[in-house]
Amino acid sequence: ITSGGTPKSSEPSYYGGDIIWITPADLGKQQKNKLFSTSSKTITELGLQKSSAQLISKHSIVYSSRAPIGHINIVNDDFTTNQGCKSVTPLLANLDFLYWLLQFRTKDIILRSSGTTFKEISASGFGETLLP
Repeated sequence: ITSGGTPKSSEPSYYGGDIIWITPADLGKQQKNKLFSTSSKTITELGLQKSSAQLISKHSIVYSSRAPIGHINIVNDDFTTNQGCKSVTPLLANLDFLYWLLQFRTKDIILRSSGTTFKEISASGFGETLLP
């Protein structure tokens, strides 16, 4: 399970590159689709290096872990996310199975979330709910 990060928004050289950068808002716009298609922003290699964002390999699942919890897509390109997402790259599990498992477990994930301004699920809580 990988958490995302955000390059400094005041640094224009970090944005507009070739690296897909997914936010919960992007997932929300595509919640009726199983496969992810378009992100509203991209980042540069420099933006990736200078932030806590991590490059996630294609054929992974991205899940919104806050604001709101539960939007999910399969991504068939290498990508990064902001800190409002958790990503899972299955090593042994079938990608479609994992997608539907997360759909099914979303209510449990929401119950494990915490926060005063908005609910968020931690990476450890997400993992414990995914594979109890």
